Amino acid sequence: MSMPSLSKALFYSFRDRALFLLRCDEYYFRTTGPAMLILSFENELEVEDEEGTRYLSHSYLVPAGAPVSIKTNYTKVAICYLMFSGSDFNKLIFHMNRSINYNSQYSIYSGIRLETKLTEALHDVWVKRYEANTLQPLLAQWISTFDSMHDKTEDYSVDPRVLRVIDMILDNSSENASVALFAKEVGLKPARLSQLFRQTTGASIRSFRLWERFFNAVRNVQSGMSLTEASAAAGFADYAQCFRVYNSLGGMQPRKIKNFTEIKVVK
Repeated sequence: MSMPSLSKALFYSFRDRALFLLRCDEYYFRTTGPAMLILSFENELEVEDEEGTRYLSHSYLVPAGAPVSIKTNYTKVAICYLMFSGSDFNKLIFHMNRSINYNSQYSIYSGIRLETKLTEALHDVWVKRYEANTLQPLLAQWISTFDSMHDKTEDYSVDPRVLRVIDMILDNSSENASVALFAKEVGLKPARLSQLFRQTTGASIRSFRLWERFFNAVRNVQSGMSLTEASAAAGFADYAQCFRVYNSLGGMQPRKIKNFTEIKVVK
């Protein structure tokens, strides 16, 4: 069963992950963002490194904070924003076929193991339009499939102090709590917490909070708010700031999310 080409895009928002199913333009481009796994349902996606070498693959794993330009050629894709703690990325990185030196700062990875099964499962989500409550445990199950394939000598656990800060931000992302406040809560000096957080998640506390504010704004739109109301409720100074954050993440404009995307959140 194929999906009608005019079907709306799907955006699923969970507490610690998000999933975007859409037909891309010619290119998908972002300047920053959470760690993500992108899979094509149709044609191979093309990436070019800084030396001009081109790579083709149906899937790419991109670390948090990394800019990336992917030639998508109007294909249908699934973009999975991975668990903010970095644990999903750390699991999946060992199950990618190739490491690509994208630029002097970042490597990205292509060709995930079980690619066909993952693509089929995600395409099924798009066709059947699963509710968020149904998809949330399935998404966690698909990612945990790789647990049994890990090197058991490796430690994939996340520092509990980082997890505590993530939880505090998720609970109150609209507030401008200082790094000093978070540091006091977990018993670290601010500079050490900032270092540990970036080392663990690949992003700064400020970047993570802005990304979470955007996901909250999407949830607010789903609840019936206007874009301006949703942006303010999420903690942005105004709609323009919300737009700048999403523009950095890539994808369609926020107004297109509201008009051409079906948003599903856990109830």
